[in-house]
Amino acid sequence: MRALHRFQSLADLVERRAWTVRLPHAIHVVRLERSGFGDRLLLDDREVARTHAFAYDGTLRFSVGAARAEMRSAGDSARGVLVADLYVEGQRLDPDPPAPRARTREPDWRGVAERGAYAAGALLVIAGLAGDALTELAGRAVRTAGVLLLTVGLRAIDPVALFPAVIEKIAAGQVPMIVAGLEVAAVAAIARDRLGIRRRIPLLRSRSLASRALGWAAVAAVALVLLALA
Repeated sequence: MRALHRFQSLADLVERRAWTVRLPHAIHVVRLERSGFGDRLLLDDREVARTHAFAYDGTLRFSVGAARAEMRSAGDSARGVLVADLYVEGQRLDPDPPAPRARTREPDWRGVAERGAYAAGALLVIAGLAGDALTELAGRAVRTAGVLLLTVGLRAIDPVALFPAVIEKIAAGQVPMIVAGLEVAAVAAIARDRLGIRRRIPLLRSRSLASRALGWAAVAAVALVLLALA
């Protein structure tokens, strides 16, 4: 998912270079945009020349104010790329240093998981309150999700087959489904420390991994007992 997030659009595949041309009475900016579709040459953000892919003649001639300019390209065999140089009145100009690329923020996956848990809990509660027809449909969806989780390897960490029993209990009726929905939302709120709940539970706020594991085991045990009594 992170790799897909970094690959934002085809615009990331465009090579961009810029040159600042200082003349006696004006300052102009020449930009070259190079991609697999061809090259675009812009003067002060206005396109002045364009070449199509596989139809490049090596030199683009244009004017920068009253000065004659050329964009010359030549292959760099060492790097295997096509290098472009700007000449104004026969003088080669150095390109501007590349602008620092803005860092893209990656999604808050923990927040996404939390909202997903709230949504799943709300759907279970609504299905449990709605009546038999929707409860039965939700029960089938829960059983299907359980089968998928077992298929992807959950059975390997559930040797006593506790997970299938929990799934069957959730899908058994309206009250267990409502309780399960509330528990899913509550666990998500505890994990994200909403309203300071997690900080009030000594084991969960401990720095010791063993203590935190014991605390989450206690939370899971309480949730299972409440679900069994529903």
